[in-house]
Amino acid sequence: MKKITIGFSILITVSTAQATPFTFTTLDDPNALQGYTYAMGINDSGQVVGSGYSSDYTGNHGFVYKGGTFTTFKVPGSGHTQASGINNLGQIAGTYSSGASGQHGFVYNSGNYTILNNPGAYAGFTFARGINNSGQVVGDYYDGTGTGHHGFWYSDSTYAPLNDPNATLFTLARGINNLGQVVGTYGDATSSHGFMYIGGTYVTLNDPNATDRSIGTQAADINDFGQVVGHYGDATGIHGFLYDGNTYTTFNHPDATGNTYLTGINGRGQIVGYYYDGIGAHGFVASPAPEPGVLWIFGLGLLGLTVARRKTA
Repeated sequence: MKKITIGFSILITVSTAQATPFTFTTLDDPNALQGYTYAMGINDSGQVVGSGYSSDYTGNHGFVYKGGTFTTFKVPGSGHTQASGINNLGQIAGTYSSGASGQHGFVYNSGNYTILNNPGAYAGFTFARGINNSGQVVGDYYDGTGTGHHGFWYSDSTYAPLNDPNATLFTLARGINNLGQVVGTYGDATSSHGFMYIGGTYVTLNDPNATDRSIGTQAADINDFGQVVGHYGDATGIHGFLYDGNTYTTFNHPDATGNTYLTGINGRGQIVGYYYDGIGAHGFVASPAPEPGVLWIFGLGLLGLTVARRKTA
């Protein structure tokens, strides 16, 4: 693995319904061609995974980003490696390809790779997308029969199907939290729709701003508080969204001149994704800034504690 340190932050207020302030850190993998960095997942300690197209033109590699440092990796013998999700134990889920053997899912754990091939997949087309702290993996596979993609849930070496009952074209499972709640996207004759799978029940997610039926609403990840991120399409392009169970908040990177995609969210409310400008794609981390009122109250508490200590000294 190769480690290089890079990264910078700016403080910008996102234009949302509640004007929530976020600190944005741009992620440009120094081992990737300029404009080819995609951040895909984040855990509670702030470790980010994603992929970049290698600057030596040898294909995609996965990366882990933490504290300004990029660590790159590839599944041995693969042409392309893409990292999609990471849990709090540092286990990574992703997909790799090797020659004509198709696409295969993997879980990377402390230097060891577990290869995932759904038994119903055609020619090895299995894609691993998200992983929780129990090591449960969600993703999708292609069956080669013309009925498209199907979601799956992998746990203890067993594959369980995830197919939204409203889907007539495909079901793609993207993210799973530690409660076993799953989000993803399904397609029907009208458009693409997000879904949440909770305890055997599928709930459809449609951002009210999604007017471009070719894109629709696509859910990518869910944290343990039930916050969902993804993207939707309208006449102006593709925009990220944050859904809290009641409200959809549009989320565009402030430097984006093209589309914004949200791909992951952790338990601290940190969001990862990527955006496009005139150069290409750039990954990013958006961290909620502490509210001034919270800092003020916290400061008064410290002051009171200091005064109390002086009186008892």
